[in-house]
Amino acid sequence: MQRLRLIYEQLEEAKAHLLRRSLFNLRLALILADNTAELLLYNVLQRTFSRDDSLRPLRKNYELAGWPIDSAIAVKYSEEEQARAEKEFEPMVQLVQRRLRLISASEATVLRIAHRLRRDAFHRGQIREDILGPIVRLLFATVVGLAQSEHFADLVQKFPPEDGDVAFVERFGLDVKNFWCDDDYKRKFGIVLLKDAEFNSDEFRATLTNDLAGRVEAAINQVSAFFDEKEQTEALLRRQFTMGIPVEVRVAIRDSEAHVQELDRQFAVWRKTAIPLVTREWLLRFREGVPRKLNSRHPAQVLATYWSLDKKFSPIEAFIEDYLAAIDRAIQLEIDIARGK
Repeated sequence: MQRLRLIYEQLEEAKAHLLRRSLFNLRLALILADNTAELLLYNVLQRTFSRDDSLRPLRKNYELAGWPIDSAIAVKYSEEEQARAEKEFEPMVQLVQRRLRLISASEATVLRIAHRLRRDAFHRGQIREDILGPIVRLLFATVVGLAQSEHFADLVQKFPPEDGDVAFVERFGLDVKNFWCDDDYKRKFGIVLLKDAEFNSDEFRATLTNDLAGRVEAAINQVSAFFDEKEQTEALLRRQFTMGIPVEVRVAIRDSEAHVQELDRQFAVWRKTAIPLVTREWLLRFREGVPRKLNSRHPAQVLATYWSLDKKFSPIEAFIEDYLAAIDRAIQLEIDIARGK
């Protein structure tokens, strides 16, 4: 029963951290739930690979006899796909979903994006605290659902129970004497795990919508703090233009009237064919479109759309923040000079 306990005890720990709600505990819950998903997928793939390998002689006999390979014994993936799935998470998810059809597209979406969130949070130091809780809760519910699926059954029966087995079974309200013949045990495990950790799709959609729309609103307000409405697009375009000019050139032209005029001329030429990175109008349209684009009843679709929009907006958000921070530093420098510092 060791494998079964490994899965469900890890989910128990993930739930405990999830319910504590702090950023630290949510990060731990994310790690545990993500790792449990990886364990489930790995186990089902190893069983599949082992089974398909054992049937190799039978498939060979079919080929020698000139018979079409029966779908029940056919290999549904390439050697390259198997090699990648044994090394990387996303190819593993893709093989289980698209080739073996053991998980749905929605489940695969949640697993992939949650895994990327874990990667960004821990390897790149990037994390959005406001959305972490709802996404971890969705991941947790998804992984509990996978653990309940017949495709991921991994009960290694041993009797008499080993150390800790009795306490483990009783934590889920089951009788160890009848556990071995209880075909409904995984559903009962799931009920206990999801108690107090239920996923609310309406709250999930509202949280992701408010996060992204709020960040766009903050960017608009930040630009408005420095520029009038009519000046904002011009200022953002100029920043985009000057970012392509080497620093030493920017320093050289800063105090030269002739160079400034030449820069204005080059900017006017560049603007005719340039593709703006961001304008005030784009920010307003993007903000207005967020609620509509995230208005899906399917949490996985909401998550996928949010992830796509966030990927599009994050570089623009960073561009605006860096630009306004540079202006703020320049203003502070002028103040310090005026004060004789």
